[in-house]
Amino acid sequence: MIRMRGANAVEFALILPVILFLIAASTDFAWWSFTRQAVSRAVQDGAREASRTILPADATDGVEII
Repeated sequence: MIRMRGANAVEFALILPVILFLIAASTDFAWWSFTRQAVSRAVQDGAREASRTILPADATDGVEII
């Protein structure tokens, strides 16, 4: 009969880096996705606010419109 005393520890040591990598990758992807959405929302809000803002008449002095 083959002795299997440390088999669980060896299997755990082999699979632990894979599990940690998957957790880290999913956390990183979630952070990237959140940041991308936040920046996109900020750009949309800025564009919306800029389109509603009425500029004074002298705000365009010195600007050439082609």
